[in-house]
Amino acid sequence: MPTYKPEELKTLQYPYGGLLDDSDALVENRATLDNLSYSDKIELATNMITACPTEELRAFSARAESLRHHEESAESFHSVLSRGLEVRQRIQAIANPNNPHPQNDLLGREFNADLFNEFSDLKTKLVADNLDELVFNLATKTTDEQARELNKNIRTGLSETELAPTLRNAFLVKRLLASLTSSNPQEAFTSPEFNPGLFHEYPRLVKFYLAGHEAEIAQKLALSSEKNQIGRQLEALKVSAIDGASPLDNLYAAFQKAVAEDFCSTPVVMPVAELTASQLPTNAQGGFSDDSPDFCSTPSIENNEALKDAQVPTIVCEEPPKQDPDDLCGSRIILGDDNSRSPIIAREFPDENPQVIATTSRTTSINSTPPKVSNHHNGFFNSICRNKKEPEAKQVSHCKPPCTII
Repeated sequence: MPTYKPEELKTLQYPYGGLLDDSDALVENRATLDNLSYSDKIELATNMITACPTEELRAFSARAESLRHHEESAESFHSVLSRGLEVRQRIQAIANPNNPHPQNDLLGREFNADLFNEFSDLKTKLVADNLDELVFNLATKTTDEQARELNKNIRTGLSETELAPTLRNAFLVKRLLASLTSSNPQEAFTSPEFNPGLFHEYPRLVKFYLAGHEAEIAQKLALSSEKNQIGRQLEALKVSAIDGASPLDNLYAAFQKAVAEDFCSTPVVMPVAELTASQLPTNAQGGFSDDSPDFCSTPSIENNEALKDAQVPTIVCEEPPKQDPDDLCGSRIILGDDNSRSPIIAREFPDENPQVIATTSRTTSINSTPPKVSNHHNGFFNSICRNKKEPEAKQVSHCKPPCTII
């Protein structure tokens, strides 16, 4: 059996194997181990503990008991090695996914900051090797009431590790995810803590809390008055996953579908906005000019006083509106076919100023009752010319999803 001098023990390249390969090596070298300086004992114990495979840890702990003797002190090698083994056992217990209460090792009387602080290098390496499991277990199993004490104790006993800042952000993401799954999910997007980047850093938490709830959350978000802002933030959240769509991708897709269905299927009465002739762009012949609004997308309303209060979303149509070539009563713009949508409809009559008779934030279903836009006209679904009888103007067809809302 090998025996070592103190200098040889400090330079052992593989102290775990060198002292444990022979069952009697620890006992034979006990006196030499006890004669090491305290810092050398910490370093040697750290090297032995980190080199021990997980499956051999229990046997290592049992063999370390052979170093115990009746004259030992808190600084004897047996005592130092035992405390180092306890640090590893506690950190592994916290990282164990089968542990129902991993936070208990860091709370109340169970927590011993001095124990962790004694082995700075050991705890730093163990936390780094198990960081993902540590954070996930603690974030998902620690109650809101325990979180404050847990964060405080981690700052006290594990401050040199990455656990404190990583877990703090994990708790923030957990709060936002809890808000998303509540009855008012839109509050997650109006929170000052909202940060898309954090969601990407914690994919396991996102999957744990969101998977299977995407459609339900999307339906609630689609009813929010802040859905334009929510849509932009959801787009920032979605990720490109090689191994399949993440819950964030699914949520974004479900939200788009829910908004499109709500936008396209709900009949609404459209408010009337009256414009003077000078407010509509005209050409030299008095008709609409080529730079008239693009009725397939959101019209410009920056300089249009009559439309400033109208709620008009940005809609990208599948096909543009068409000019009616048979209009004998004057210039008018109507919807071209079933796939066209127009957030604003303008008509010009021979004997009066051009007028915009309807603006809308949604299109109206073809099956819904056409609203009367004014007493002067018979509704924009009916005849649009007071001086000439002609077939009814084309009805506004319902949107065929998906509608793209920007």
